[in-house]
Amino acid sequence: IGSTSKINLNKEELETAQQINYFSSGIYEANAVETVMQDIAKSCTGRLHYRYCVIYGIGWETKALKPHAASRLGADVVRVSEASPVSEVVQRVAATGKAEIIYDTTRTTVYHNNGSHLFSEIAVPIITDGKVWGVIYCGHTKKGFFTQKHLSVLTAIASLCANKIIKTKADKEKISAESVLMDTRQKMAEAEMQALRAQMNPHFIFNCLNSINRYIVKSDQATASLYLTRFARLIRLI
Repeated sequence: IGSTSKINLNKEELETAQQINYFSSGIYEANAVETVMQDIAKSCTGRLHYRYCVIYGIGWETKALKPHAASRLGADVVRVSEASPVSEVVQRVAATGKAEIIYDTTRTTVYHNNGSHLFSEIAVPIITDGKVWGVIYCGHTKKGFFTQKHLSVLTAIASLCANKIIKTKADKEKISAESVLMDTRQKMAEAEMQALRAQMNPHFIFNCLNSINRYIVKSDQATASLYLTRFARLIRLI
């Protein structure tokens, strides 16, 4: 019996690792955070066979929970209105930053079935920079469906998702900084050009032409031609 239990445990750990690796690859390859959210929601229902999945984000100004992506088992497209009621467990996880499993929703203080008769729920926070960025919420029609195995998988997915959000934010800040740097360099170049133009006053031009004329008077045609060519190039440049 002990050997059988050990084999089952190893098999379960292998399946968990495979599921996490699958999500990790998808998150790494995606470019936009919204795409990541939608892929996670679809994979939770399509691959993990959860009945329902919604990923919420928290507005930094309003602190309100806003659905970013949603998926229902067997449905192609699922849209969740911002006015739709949010599960009590999602609100708690968003406030505390601690994951929760509800084994029987009919025994909770406020029962929301979302029109799908979800009798068990699980919610995991997405934490970035020490703050709750959002919540991954999943539900199932079977009571007691979610276990510590599901909690481990979703916690890992939330961590991968948080890393993607942080990286995307850093990439945007880098692009913005590079844009500011390029703009600064362009303005500096324009300022230098304006300084050169300011130096090209009539007195400067007179001195140049007078010097070239002196070489002509001396019959030094080569030097006169050289300086005249350089002066013409400078005029064209400025």
